[in-house]
Amino acid sequence: MPPLERLRRRRTADQHDSAPLTPYDHAQQLDWPGEPPRKRFLPMLRKVLDDRPDARVVVVGGAELETWAELIRRAWPGVDPVLVRHDDDPSEVHVRLALAGPFDLVLHAADSTALTQARTFQRVFFHLRDGGAYLTPALLPLAESEAVRARADAAAGLRAAQASRPWPNEDAAFLPAWVGELWDLVSDAQRARIRPPEERPQTTPRAAEVRGLARHLADVEVHGVSLRITNARGTDAKLREVQADAVLRERPDLGREVESLAPTELRASAAYEHNLAGDPYYAPTMRVPKLTLREYAGPLVSRGQVVTSGGFVWPDTYRHHLADHLHSRFVEESGPSFWHLRRDSSRAEDLPVSGYEQLGPDAVTRQLGHDLSATAAEISAVLGAPAVATRAPR
Repeated sequence: MPPLERLRRRRTADQHDSAPLTPYDHAQQLDWPGEPPRKRFLPMLRKVLDDRPDARVVVVGGAELETWAELIRRAWPGVDPVLVRHDDDPSEVHVRLALAGPFDLVLHAADSTALTQARTFQRVFFHLRDGGAYLTPALLPLAESEAVRARADAAAGLRAAQASRPWPNEDAAFLPAWVGELWDLVSDAQRARIRPPEERPQTTPRAAEVRGLARHLADVEVHGVSLRITNARGTDAKLREVQADAVLRERPDLGREVESLAPTELRASAAYEHNLAGDPYYAPTMRVPKLTLREYAGPLVSRGQVVTSGGFVWPDTYRHHLADHLHSRFVEESGPSFWHLRRDSSRAEDLPVSGYEQLGPDAVTRQLGHDLSATAAEISAVLGAPAVATRAPR
Protein backbone atom coordinates (compact mmCIF):
# COMPACT_ATOMS: atom_id res chain seq x y z
CA MET A 1 0.00 0.00 0.00
CA PRO A 2 1.44 3.44 -0.91
CA PRO A 3 2.63 5.53 2.07
CA LEU A 4 0.04 8.26 1.49
CA GLU A 5 -2.74 5.68 1.48
CA ARG A 6 -1.47 4.18 4.76
CA LEU A 7 -1.37 7.67 6.29
CA ARG A 8 -4.86 8.48 5.11
CA ARG A 9 -6.28 5.26 6.57
CA ARG A 10 -4.39 5.77 9.84
CA ARG A 11 -5.81 9.28 10.18
CA THR A 12 -9.29 7.90 9.45
CA ALA A 13 -8.83 5.30 12.17
CA ASP A 14 -7.69 8.00 14.63
CA GLN A 15 -10.80 10.00 13.83
CA HIS A 16 -12.90 6.93 14.50
CA ASP A 17 -11.45 6.75 18.02
CA SER A 18 -12.38 10.35 18.80
CA ALA A 19 -15.61 11.05 16.87
CA PRO A 20 -18.24 9.26 14.78
CA LEU A 21 -17.26 8.74 11.19
CA THR A 22 -18.92 10.97 8.62
CA PRO A 23 -20.26 9.61 5.31
CA TYR A 24 -17.16 11.04 3.65
CA ASP A 25 -14.95 9.10 6.10
CA HIS A 26 -16.84 5.92 5.25
CA ALA A 27 -16.43 6.65 1.55
CA GLN A 28 -12.66 7.00 1.96
CA GLN A 29 -12.45 3.58 3.62
CA LEU A 30 -14.13 1.80 0.72
CA ASP A 31 -12.45 0.47 -2.43
CA TRP A 32 -14.14 2.11 -5.39
CA PRO A 33 -14.01 0.44 -8.82
CA GLY A 34 -13.87 3.90 -10.36
CA GLU A 35 -13.40 7.41 -9.07
CA PRO A 36 -14.64 7.85 -5.47
CA PRO A 37 -17.38 10.45 -4.89
CA ARG A 38 -16.24 14.03 -4.63
CA LYS A 39 -16.32 15.56 -1.17
CA ARG A 40 -18.86 18.19 -2.23
CA PHE A 41 -21.34 15.47 -3.24
CA LEU A 42 -21.66 13.89 0.21
CA PRO A 43 -23.48 16.90 1.78
CA MET A 44 -26.11 16.54 -0.97
CA LEU A 45 -26.61 12.93 0.11
CA ARG A 46 -26.69 13.83 3.79
CA LYS A 47 -29.34 16.48 3.13
CA VAL A 48 -31.71 13.71 2.09
CA LEU A 49 -30.82 10.93 4.51
CA ASP A 50 -29.67 12.49 7.80
CA ASP A 51 -33.22 13.36 8.84
CA ARG A 52 -34.76 10.15 7.45
CA PRO A 53 -33.23 7.14 9.23
CA ASP A 54 -35.83 4.83 7.65
CA ALA A 55 -35.82 6.34 4.15
CA ARG A 56 -36.80 4.28 1.14
CA VAL A 57 -33.79 4.35 -1.18
CA VAL A 58 -33.00 2.99 -4.64
CA VAL A 59 -29.37 2.70 -5.69
CA VAL A 60 -28.82 2.37 -9.44
CA GLY A 61 -25.45 1.52 -10.88
CA GLY A 62 -23.05 -0.85 -12.54
CA ALA A 63 -19.57 -1.62 -11.21
CA GLU A 64 -20.01 0.78 -8.27
CA LEU A 65 -23.45 -0.46 -7.21
CA GLU A 66 -22.36 -2.60 -4.26
CA THR A 67 -19.88 0.04 -3.07
CA TRP A 68 -22.58 2.73 -2.94
CA ALA A 69 -24.89 0.32 -1.16
CA GLU A 70 -22.19 -0.46 1.42
CA LEU A 71 -21.59 3.25 1.98
CA ILE A 72 -25.29 3.80 2.72
CA ARG A 73 -25.45 0.82 5.07
CA ARG A 74 -22.42 2.07 7.03
CA ALA A 75 -23.38 5.74 7.21
CA TRP A 76 -27.15 5.18 7.66
CA PRO A 77 -27.60 1.73 9.24
CA GLY A 78 -31.39 1.98 9.25
CA VAL A 79 -31.59 2.25 5.47
CA ASP A 80 -31.88 -0.95 3.43
CA PRO A 81 -31.51 0.18 -0.20
CA VAL A 82 -33.13 -1.49 -3.19
CA LEU A 83 -30.44 -2.24 -5.78
CA VAL A 84 -30.91 -1.90 -9.54
CA ARG A 85 -28.26 -2.66 -12.13
CA HIS A 86 -28.17 -0.82 -15.42
CA ASP A 87 -28.57 -4.07 -17.36
CA ASP A 88 -31.46 -5.47 -15.30
CA ASP A 89 -34.61 -6.27 -17.26
CA PRO A 90 -36.55 -2.96 -17.51
CA SER A 91 -39.97 -4.59 -17.14
CA GLU A 92 -38.92 -6.52 -14.03
CA VAL A 93 -37.34 -3.40 -12.53
CA HIS A 94 -40.50 -1.37 -13.18
CA VAL A 95 -42.65 -3.88 -11.30
CA ARG A 96 -40.15 -4.29 -8.46
CA LEU A 97 -39.79 -0.56 -7.85
CA ALA A 98 -43.51 0.12 -8.20
CA LEU A 99 -44.22 -2.51 -5.54
CA ALA A 100 -41.52 -1.25 -3.15
CA GLY A 101 -41.99 2.50 -3.70
CA PRO A 102 -42.54 5.33 -3.82
CA PHE A 103 -39.02 6.25 -2.74
CA ASP A 104 -37.42 9.11 -0.86
CA LEU A 105 -34.18 8.89 -2.82
CA VAL A 106 -32.90 7.55 -6.12
CA LEU A 107 -29.09 7.50 -5.99
CA HIS A 108 -27.71 6.98 -9.49
CA ALA A 109 -24.03 6.06 -9.70
CA ALA A 110 -22.09 7.76 -12.48
CA ASP A 111 -20.37 4.55 -13.57
CA SER A 112 -21.86 4.04 -17.03
CA THR A 113 -22.00 5.77 -20.38
CA ALA A 114 -23.89 9.02 -20.87
CA LEU A 115 -26.53 7.20 -22.91
CA THR A 116 -27.12 4.61 -20.21
CA GLN A 117 -27.34 7.32 -17.56
CA ALA A 118 -30.01 9.22 -19.49
CA ARG A 119 -32.07 6.19 -20.50
CA THR A 120 -31.99 4.69 -17.01
CA PHE A 121 -33.07 8.03 -15.50
CA GLN A 122 -36.34 7.82 -17.46
CA ARG A 123 -37.08 4.43 -15.90
CA VAL A 124 -36.30 5.22 -12.26
CA PHE A 125 -36.94 8.92 -11.60
CA PHE A 126 -40.74 8.67 -11.55
CA HIS A 127 -40.68 6.05 -8.81
CA LEU A 128 -39.94 8.90 -6.38
CA ARG A 129 -42.58 10.17 -3.99
CA ASP A 130 -43.78 13.75 -4.00
CA GLY A 131 -40.75 15.62 -2.61
CA GLY A 132 -38.33 12.74 -3.19
CA ALA A 133 -34.83 13.43 -4.54
CA TYR A 134 -32.82 12.12 -7.46
CA LEU A 135 -29.03 12.38 -7.01
CA THR A 136 -26.13 11.55 -9.27
CA PRO A 137 -22.52 12.45 -8.41
CA ALA A 138 -21.66 13.36 -12.01
CA LEU A 139 -23.45 14.35 -15.21
CA LEU A 140 -21.75 12.31 -17.92
CA PRO A 141 -20.85 13.89 -21.29
CA LEU A 142 -21.72 12.28 -24.61
CA ALA A 143 -18.91 12.34 -27.14
CA GLU A 144 -19.93 13.26 -30.68
CA SER A 145 -18.53 10.01 -32.11
CA GLU A 146 -20.62 8.04 -29.60
CA ALA A 147 -23.70 10.11 -30.45
CA VAL A 148 -23.28 9.40 -34.18
CA ARG A 149 -23.12 5.65 -33.55
CA ALA A 150 -26.05 5.81 -31.14
CA ARG A 151 -28.24 7.71 -33.62
CA ALA A 152 -27.46 5.12 -36.31
CA ASP A 153 -28.29 2.28 -33.89
CA ALA A 154 -31.52 4.00 -32.84
CA ALA A 155 -32.60 4.47 -36.47
CA ALA A 156 -31.83 0.83 -37.28
CA GLY A 157 -33.75 -0.33 -34.21
CA LEU A 158 -36.72 1.80 -35.22
CA ARG A 159 -36.77 0.32 -38.75
CA ALA A 160 -36.58 -3.21 -37.36
CA ALA A 161 -39.43 -2.55 -34.92
CA GLN A 162 -41.59 -1.07 -37.66
CA ALA A 163 -40.89 -4.02 -39.97
CA SER A 164 -41.80 -6.55 -37.28
CA ARG A 165 -45.14 -4.92 -36.38
CA PRO A 166 -48.06 -7.05 -37.63
CA TRP A 167 -50.67 -5.52 -39.94
CA PRO A 168 -53.32 -4.22 -39.73
CA ASN A 169 -52.25 -2.08 -36.79
CA GLU A 170 -53.51 1.14 -35.26
CA ASP A 171 -51.00 1.36 -32.40
CA ALA A 172 -49.22 4.64 -31.84
CA ALA A 173 -46.02 5.34 -33.74
CA PHE A 174 -42.77 3.85 -32.51
CA LEU A 175 -40.25 6.20 -30.94
CA PRO A 176 -36.52 5.68 -31.49
CA ALA A 177 -34.34 5.13 -28.45
CA TRP A 178 -33.27 8.36 -26.74
CA VAL A 179 -29.90 9.70 -27.88
CA GLY A 180 -28.45 12.42 -25.69
CA GLU A 181 -27.13 13.24 -22.25
CA LEU A 182 -29.09 13.30 -19.03
CA TRP A 183 -28.64 17.06 -18.95
CA ASP A 184 -30.28 17.26 -22.40
CA LEU A 185 -33.38 15.57 -20.96
CA VAL A 186 -33.51 17.83 -17.92
CA SER A 187 -32.80 21.06 -19.79
CA ASP A 188 -35.50 20.30 -22.41
CA ALA A 189 -38.01 19.78 -19.60
CA GLN A 190 -36.84 22.90 -17.75
CA ARG A 191 -37.19 24.90 -20.97
CA ALA A 192 -40.78 23.69 -21.37
CA ARG A 193 -41.45 24.45 -17.72
CA ILE A 194 -40.56 28.14 -17.96
CA ARG A 195 -42.36 28.81 -21.23
CA PRO A 196 -46.02 29.87 -21.46
CA PRO A 197 -48.36 27.03 -22.58
CA GLU A 198 -48.63 28.29 -26.16
CA GLU A 199 -44.84 28.10 -26.61
CA ARG A 200 -44.38 24.59 -25.21
CA PRO A 201 -43.58 21.72 -27.62
CA GLN A 202 -46.76 20.06 -28.85
CA THR A 203 -46.03 18.05 -31.97
CA THR A 204 -42.53 16.64 -31.56
CA PRO A 205 -42.46 12.84 -31.06
CA ARG A 206 -41.38 13.19 -27.43
CA ALA A 207 -43.43 16.29 -26.58
CA ALA A 208 -45.62 14.43 -24.06
CA GLU A 209 -42.57 13.05 -22.24
CA VAL A 210 -40.91 16.49 -22.15
CA ARG A 211 -44.03 18.12 -20.72
CA GLY A 212 -44.45 15.24 -18.27
CA LEU A 213 -40.94 15.57 -16.88
CA ALA A 214 -41.37 19.36 -16.71
CA ARG A 215 -44.37 18.91 -14.39
CA HIS A 216 -42.20 16.83 -12.06
CA LEU A 217 -39.31 19.29 -11.69
CA ALA A 218 -39.66 21.06 -8.36
CA ASP A 219 -35.98 22.03 -7.85
CA VAL A 220 -33.01 21.40 -10.10
CA GLU A 221 -29.60 21.95 -8.51
CA VAL A 222 -26.20 21.50 -10.12
CA HIS A 223 -23.10 21.58 -7.90
CA GLY A 224 -20.04 21.28 -10.11
CA VAL A 225 -20.89 18.14 -12.10
CA SER A 226 -23.30 16.70 -9.49
CA LEU A 227 -27.06 16.87 -10.02
CA ARG A 228 -29.98 16.93 -7.60
CA ILE A 229 -33.63 17.00 -8.72
CA THR A 230 -36.56 17.23 -6.32
CA ASN A 231 -39.71 15.54 -7.59
CA ALA A 232 -42.74 17.84 -7.59
CA ARG A 233 -45.49 15.21 -7.57
CA GLY A 234 -46.26 11.52 -7.30
CA THR A 235 -47.55 9.57 -10.28
CA ASP A 236 -49.00 6.16 -11.16
CA ALA A 237 -47.14 3.31 -12.84
CA LYS A 238 -48.50 1.98 -16.12
CA LEU A 239 -48.76 -1.79 -16.22
CA ARG A 240 -48.67 -4.09 -19.21
CA GLU A 241 -50.43 -7.43 -19.16
CA VAL A 242 -47.46 -9.46 -17.94
CA GLN A 243 -46.62 -6.75 -15.39
CA ALA A 244 -50.19 -6.75 -14.05
CA ASP A 245 -49.94 -10.52 -13.53
CA ALA A 246 -46.70 -10.05 -11.57
CA VAL A 247 -48.17 -7.27 -9.40
CA LEU A 248 -51.28 -9.25 -8.51
CA ARG A 249 -49.15 -12.24 -7.51
CA GLU A 250 -47.36 -9.99 -4.99
CA ARG A 251 -50.40 -7.89 -4.04
CA PRO A 252 -53.50 -10.15 -3.94
CA ASP A 253 -55.23 -7.43 -1.95
CA LEU A 254 -55.48 -5.44 -5.20
CA GLY A 255 -57.29 -8.14 -7.16
CA ARG A 256 -57.03 -11.52 -8.80
CA GLU A 257 -57.11 -13.32 -12.10
CA VAL A 258 -60.58 -14.79 -12.65
CA GLU A 259 -59.79 -16.77 -15.77
CA SER A 260 -57.43 -16.69 -18.73
CA LEU A 261 -56.88 -18.23 -22.14
CA ALA A 262 -53.40 -19.34 -23.12
CA PRO A 263 -51.58 -17.73 -26.08
CA THR A 264 -52.36 -19.34 -29.40
CA GLU A 265 -52.37 -18.81 -33.17
CA LEU A 266 -55.30 -18.31 -35.50
CA ARG A 267 -54.78 -19.62 -39.03
CA ALA A 268 -56.80 -18.59 -42.05
CA SER A 269 -59.16 -21.37 -43.18
CA ALA A 270 -60.04 -19.80 -46.53
CA ALA A 271 -58.03 -18.72 -49.55
CA TYR A 272 -57.52 -15.00 -50.09
CA GLU A 273 -57.01 -13.84 -53.66
CA HIS A 274 -56.19 -10.33 -54.83
CA ASN A 275 -54.61 -8.58 -57.80
CA LEU A 276 -52.14 -6.52 -55.81
CA ALA A 277 -48.38 -6.90 -55.77
CA GLY A 278 -48.74 -7.46 -52.05
CA ASP A 279 -51.27 -6.79 -49.29
CA PRO A 280 -49.67 -5.86 -45.96
CA TYR A 281 -53.08 -6.00 -44.28
CA TYR A 282 -53.42 -9.72 -44.85
CA ALA A 283 -51.69 -12.30 -42.68
CA PRO A 284 -52.43 -16.04 -42.95
CA THR A 285 -51.55 -16.44 -39.27
CA MET A 286 -52.43 -14.19 -36.34
CA ARG A 287 -50.67 -14.59 -33.01
CA VAL A 288 -53.09 -14.21 -30.13
CA PRO A 289 -51.59 -13.30 -26.74
CA LYS A 290 -52.82 -14.52 -23.39
CA LEU A 291 -56.31 -13.17 -22.68
CA THR A 292 -57.11 -12.44 -19.04
CA LEU A 293 -60.23 -11.53 -17.12
CA ARG A 294 -59.38 -9.89 -13.79
CA GLU A 295 -61.30 -8.81 -10.72
CA TYR A 296 -59.94 -5.69 -8.99
CA ALA A 297 -60.55 -4.83 -5.34
CA GLY A 298 -61.97 -1.31 -5.04
CA PRO A 299 -60.56 0.24 -8.23
CA LEU A 300 -61.22 3.81 -9.32
CA VAL A 301 -62.76 3.81 -12.79
CA SER A 302 -62.61 7.28 -14.30
CA ARG A 303 -63.70 8.81 -17.56
CA GLY A 304 -62.34 7.03 -20.61
CA GLN A 305 -62.23 3.63 -18.83
CA VAL A 306 -59.12 4.60 -16.87
CA VAL A 307 -58.75 1.90 -14.19
CA THR A 308 -56.43 2.68 -11.27
CA SER A 309 -55.76 1.39 -7.77
CA GLY A 310 -52.81 1.15 -5.40
CA GLY A 311 -50.68 3.52 -7.50
CA PHE A 312 -51.10 1.40 -10.65
CA VAL A 313 -52.80 2.01 -13.99
CA TRP A 314 -54.18 -1.36 -15.08
CA PRO A 315 -54.04 -2.71 -18.66
CA ASP A 316 -57.85 -2.57 -18.95
CA THR A 317 -57.39 1.20 -19.40
CA TYR A 318 -55.90 0.94 -22.86
CA ARG A 319 -57.61 0.25 -26.13
CA HIS A 320 -54.25 -0.81 -27.57
CA HIS A 321 -52.97 -2.57 -24.48
CA LEU A 322 -50.21 -4.44 -26.34
CA ALA A 323 -48.79 -1.35 -28.06
CA ASP A 324 -45.16 -0.36 -27.65
CA HIS A 325 -46.29 2.93 -26.12
CA LEU A 326 -49.38 2.83 -23.89
CA HIS A 327 -51.48 5.92 -24.48
CA SER A 328 -54.83 7.37 -23.47
CA ARG A 329 -56.05 10.91 -24.12
CA PHE A 330 -57.79 10.94 -20.74
CA VAL A 331 -54.55 11.08 -18.76
CA GLU A 332 -51.38 13.17 -18.56
CA GLU A 333 -48.14 11.47 -19.53
CA SER A 334 -45.40 11.67 -16.89
CA GLY A 335 -42.81 9.45 -18.55
CA PRO A 336 -42.62 6.40 -20.82
CA SER A 337 -44.15 4.15 -18.14
CA PHE A 338 -46.00 6.63 -15.89
CA TRP A 339 -49.04 8.89 -15.95
CA HIS A 340 -51.71 10.51 -13.79
CA LEU A 341 -55.35 11.49 -14.17
CA ARG A 342 -56.13 14.90 -15.59
CA ARG A 343 -58.51 15.61 -12.70
CA ASP A 344 -58.43 15.28 -8.91
CA SER A 345 -59.49 11.75 -7.98
CA SER A 346 -59.48 12.19 -4.21
CA ARG A 347 -63.32 12.33 -4.23
CA ALA A 348 -64.51 9.52 -6.45
CA GLU A 349 -68.12 10.70 -6.20
CA ASP A 350 -67.17 13.85 -8.09
CA LEU A 351 -65.85 11.94 -11.09
CA PRO A 352 -68.18 11.53 -14.09
CA VAL A 353 -69.20 7.89 -14.55
CA SER A 354 -71.67 7.70 -17.41
CA GLY A 355 -74.61 5.40 -16.76
CA TYR A 356 -74.12 4.97 -13.01
CA GLU A 357 -74.18 8.46 -11.52
CA GLN A 358 -77.91 8.25 -10.72
CA LEU A 359 -77.55 5.01 -8.75
CA GLY A 360 -76.78 4.65 -5.04
CA PRO A 361 -73.70 2.69 -3.86
CA ASP A 362 -75.54 -0.63 -3.44
CA ALA A 363 -77.30 -0.27 -6.76
CA VAL A 364 -74.05 0.59 -8.49
CA THR A 365 -72.45 -2.57 -7.09
CA ARG A 366 -75.35 -4.73 -8.26
CA GLN A 367 -75.46 -3.07 -11.69
CA LEU A 368 -71.71 -3.35 -12.21
CA GLY A 369 -71.78 -7.00 -11.19
CA HIS A 370 -74.62 -7.67 -13.61
CA ASP A 371 -72.87 -5.85 -16.46
CA LEU A 372 -69.54 -7.57 -15.84
CA SER A 373 -71.20 -10.99 -15.70
CA ALA A 374 -73.08 -10.31 -18.93
CA THR A 375 -69.87 -9.15 -20.62
CA ALA A 376 -68.01 -12.21 -19.36
CA ALA A 377 -70.74 -14.45 -20.75
CA GLU A 378 -70.48 -12.78 -24.16
CA ILE A 379 -66.68 -13.15 -24.15
CA SER A 380 -67.02 -16.79 -23.16
CA ALA A 381 -69.45 -17.49 -25.97
CA VAL A 382 -67.07 -16.00 -28.52
CA LEU A 383 -63.86 -17.50 -27.18
CA GLY A 384 -65.22 -20.84 -26.02
CA ALA A 385 -64.35 -20.43 -22.34
CA PRO A 386 -67.52 -21.24 -20.33
CA ALA A 387 -65.52 -21.16 -17.07
CA VAL A 388 -65.20 -17.42 -17.39
CA ALA A 389 -68.96 -16.91 -17.18
CA THR A 390 -69.37 -19.19 -14.16
CA ARG A 391 -66.47 -17.74 -12.17
CA ALA A 392 -66.87 -14.05 -12.96
CA PRO A 393 -67.70 -11.89 -9.92
CA ARG A 394 -71.39 -11.07 -9.40
